[in-house]
Parts: sequence; C-alpha cells; structure tokens
Amino acid sequence: MTDYQKLLNEYKTAVLKALGYLKYSFKKVQSLSMDLDNADPELLETWESFVARFARVTDIFLMKYIRARAKVDDPAFEGSFIDHLNKAEKLGLIEDAHFWMEIRKIRNQAAHEYTPQELAPYLKQLKELTPAVLAIEKVL
Repeated sequence: MTDYQKLLNEYKTAVLKALGYLKYSFKKVQSLSMDLDNADPELLETWESFVARFARVTDIFLMKYIRARAKVDDPAFEGSFIDHLNKAEKLGLIEDAHFWMEIRKIRNQAAHEYTPQELAPYLKQLKELTPAVLAIEKVL
C-alpha cells in the first residue's frame, strides 16, 4: 500500500525547493528588458531559467503535490486533472480550479517555439502569474 503522507511530504519539500529557485529568477527578471530582438545570450538564459522554474513549480504542485494530497484525504480518490483541481479547491489548497487549469495550459506553452515578438507577451504573462504561483507556499 502506498504511503501517501510520505509522498506528500516529499513533494512538499520538492515544491518548496523549486519555489525558492523561482523566487530567485522572478526577482532577477523584474528589471530585465523584454526586448528580445536584440537580446544577448545572458539575457535569454535568464529568461529561459525563469520559464523553466515556473514550469517546474507548477508541474510538481499540480501533478504531484495535489494528487498526493487528494489521496491523503481520500485514498480511493480517482479522477481527471480537473477533478484533482476541484478537490484541491475543496481542500483549500487553491482558490479557483479554473485559474489553475489556465496556469497549466500556459505552462504547457513553454515547450513551443516562439518568435521574439511572440515571446515577450508570453513572458509578461508568466511574470503576472508568478505571484499567484509563489503564494502556494502558504498552503503547503
């Protein structure tokens, strides 16, 4: 039998560590230019780190932590991704399941190729969403 509490504790540690890295990257990108047409490799690397860290936090939280938390609450719980988000909302882990569904969709866009003109609005959107992602630290 799976020890969901143990898994939950492991995922909590992983989320907290990933949040620390995201905070660091978020702080760095606050003052960076989004003019990526003429960006040097260092600027691009900083932005790419930010995107990767955003993706990592949301992956661990949404795909592992929330699922384990649902199992701690109800070991027989099964369901789709949205079912898990609805359960997380009921448990008080998130305020709005649909908002987090959108974060997941936006996170999935990270794998796409972007022109510099398309990338800037995407990065702006991630910057705007990051405070909500960082706030999950309060519910862990």
